[in-house]
Amino acid sequence: MQRFSDSLKRRQAAGLVPVILDIKCRSPKEGDLLRGREPVQVAQSLAAAGAPALSVVTEPDHFGGSLALLKAIVEATGLPVLRKDFIRDPIAVAETAQAGAAAILLIASMLDRPLLTQLYRQALELGLEPFVETHTADELVFAASLKASLTGINNRDIRQLEKDGGTVQATAELAGRKPPGSVLVSESAIATPSDVRRAIANGADAVLVGTALWQAEDMTLLFRQLSQARPVLKICGLTQAADVALCLESGVDIMGFVTEYPLPVPWNLAREQAARLVETVRESHRPGRSCLVTGGSPAAVVSLARELHPHLVQLHHQETLAETRQIAETLIPLGIGIILAIPGDPAARQARYGTADTATAVEDLNQTGVYALLADMRSPANADQSGLVLDPAFCRSVVAHAAKPVMVAGGLTPERIEATVKATGTAFMDIMSGVE
Repeated sequence: MQRFSDSLKRRQAAGLVPVILDIKCRSPKEGDLLRGREPVQVAQSLAAAGAPALSVVTEPDHFGGSLALLKAIVEATGLPVLRKDFIRDPIAVAETAQAGAAAILLIASMLDRPLLTQLYRQALELGLEPFVETHTADELVFAASLKASLTGINNRDIRQLEKDGGTVQATAELAGRKPPGSVLVSESAIATPSDVRRAIANGADAVLVGTALWQAEDMTLLFRQLSQARPVLKICGLTQAADVALCLESGVDIMGFVTEYPLPVPWNLAREQAARLVETVRESHRPGRSCLVTGGSPAAVVSLARELHPHLVQLHHQETLAETRQIAETLIPLGIGIILAIPGDPAARQARYGTADTATAVEDLNQTGVYALLADMRSPANADQSGLVLDPAFCRSVVAHAAKPVMVAGGLTPERIEATVKATGTAFMDIMSGVE
């Protein structure tokens, strides 16, 4: 089983927010959370939806948990699992390791410093990853002194047993002090994509979601919406080095260069022109990534990508499932990720993927190895048009079934970003003519 923190880092590297889903049976504030559901089956469904890790509350009196439940979930899902309980002695640490957990919660506010240090070291010796939970600046400083690889900021005071209010404010105030090299998790009071965006924007690497998950009408959908909540901006159709430099200085995440596209479009670049812009991004030593937007035969796409070696290649022509898989299998080992544009037009989906049904097409595309999907109203039939308006219902359907980051495009402008995030369920925006 992989380390708990490594699983979160892998999710983060894939462009998604690592969302740790909290399996708990009761809440002191909300009462029964299961409402007839079987927790192991819920855990299995969340694992199938792409959950990178799970948390299981084993405290019996207030939360209705048990070590037997944790063990059953570890065996049923194969995911790294965090044991959440009021751990106070070495026996509890040993029991946690025996139950198969990957990580153990150590609450700084409930343990004196010597005992916390003792339990921390024992957990490491038993192969557990200590998750040091903090609620104050002093506790966060102590977690740093332990060199904890997993640190939590609880937005509530755990001693109040979830009966205090709780907002993401604690994360906003404390995340700037996160221990170097530690994965920082914002815990409690996370219910919406906007909560996630605020936590991530203030320095959290991941979030832990409990009660909101159990109260959601569709738990899998909420998980995917929260996973897509990290703001990412791609600006496409760039042709000038000065514009690329401005994007890099402004913190744009991905810069798109339409290159050797098989149809006439105003933004099309020759290979030599695109090579210079890709090099500009590479030599900047900034976090932004280059993306070639192209299409055509797998041989043509692979040849272009091998020569220019961008960070990403966006397939935006008429690539079938088989062609997408072939290109991905060739380029991913070279460190080049694939973005695949999935058309809003049902006839185009039918022609490419053998189905017009969005859910079926997306679930098939999940298996191709692509880095991200782009829900776009632009297609080869209207490739040279500007101001195309996205379809929120189509975008939501892609988000609901995607196990990958989902970008949206179509008539976006800076003024429409906030409304688009709310309407589509993703904060991964692809803008072209809207910023010209």
